[in-house]
Amino acid sequence: MKAVDGIPKSRRKRSGGNTNIQYSVGQVFRHRRYNYTAIITGWDSECGAGEQWMMRMGIDRLEAGRHQSFYHVLVEDRSVRYVAEENIEPVLLDFTDLPSSLTAIAGKHFKRWDEHNMRFISNMRDEYPDD
Repeated sequence: MKAVDGIPKSRRKRSGGNTNIQYSVGQVFRHRRYNYTAIITGWDSECGAGEQWMMRMGIDRLEAGRHQSFYHVLVEDRSVRYVAEENIEPVLLDFTDLPSSLTAIAGKHFKRWDEHNMRFISNMRDEYPDD
C-alpha cells in the first residue's frame, strides 16, 4: 500500500479534452436507476473500463454509451463503483441528512463538508486540481 501511495497521480484538469465533465469530486448524488446515495471521488472524460466490463455492464445500451463522462464513486453501502454521467442525479442534502455509513468513510477522500455548497471538499487536489 505504501508503494502505491508513493506513485504520483496523473493530473486531471478540466481544460483541454475534459471540458465535458459535468459533476465535481465531492458532489453527493442519487443513482437514477438503483436509487443509492454516493459521493463522487474521481472522473474520466469517457468510460475507462475494459471492453469485457463494458459489454457485461451494457454500457453501449446507455443513451450516451461509452463516450460520456464516468465517475468513480463511494457508495453508502461502502462499495466503490463506476457510474455513467446519465445515471447521476445530484442532491442537495444537509450533512445530517447524509447516510451515516457514507459520512463515516468520507474522511479517506475528503477534508471536510462545505455546508454552503453542500458538498465535500476534496483532499486530492494533486490529481483533480480544478475540483
